[in-house]
Amino acid sequence: MMRQGKLKDAEALFVQSMEDDPTHRRFGQYLALILYRECFIKTARQLAGSYPDLSSNESNDWERMLESMEEEAASNADYDKVIRKYLGWYLQDQQELLDAWLRKRDPLYQALRAFIQALQNSE
Repeated sequence: MMRQGKLKDAEALFVQSMEDDPTHRRFGQYLALILYRECFIKTARQLAGSYPDLSSNESNDWERMLESMEEEAASNADYDKVIRKYLGWYLQDQQELLDAWLRKRDPLYQALRAFIQALQNSE
């Protein structure tokens, strides 16, 4: 649903998934959707504390990643636009654009880059 642009429907499915799946293995994708739609990192971070990723031994610490993104956003007034751009590529399955950006050695947006890489690794 998310990759088809049906964001409200996808969000409803993710909410149900969080209730049905105690491992919360799709939580990263849910966070990406929330961040893309609302760009409220603090709200997403609070949500991450409620749904820890228990899907494997190498679980993602979404809360910590979002905290790093908050710190990164503090020094960049346009961070919400950056989130929408790169998470938009992720949500719209524009993998070539996303991969090219992830390969760059640019020091900007390292926290966002780590978040998106964790998303891809959790699929």
